[in-house]
Amino acid sequence: MRDGPDGFSFAPRLPPRLSRLAFGLRIGAGVLRVELDGESVTYRFDGNGVARFRSFGTEVELEAGNEATKPIPAQRSPRPAPRQPQGRSPRVPHDLIAAPRTPGVV
Repeated sequence: MRDGPDGFSFAPRLPPRLSRLAFGLRIGAGVLRVELDGESVTYRFDGNGVARFRSFGTEVELEAGNEATKPIPAQRSPRPAPRQPQGRSPRVPHDLIAAPRTPGVV
């Protein structure tokens, strides 16, 4: 979720291990309930007036008590992971490095 000069915008996605996610947000005098299942996202506005926001770039306007279900578009191909600059790879904390064991010594 983003809150910018044009209002709220959503582009929710589920991580691979989750099959469903639901949450609510207070918007003005109401609550916007958001539920997603990996293929679609459903928005429901409980309150007074109208909730206006964007879902994956498309404008949505919900009157109190109404809901809207929108498809979750296919995700773009992920970019390759960034590589560390030469000589700047993360260092392992010294206490996590196992000391070499001498056979027969405990």
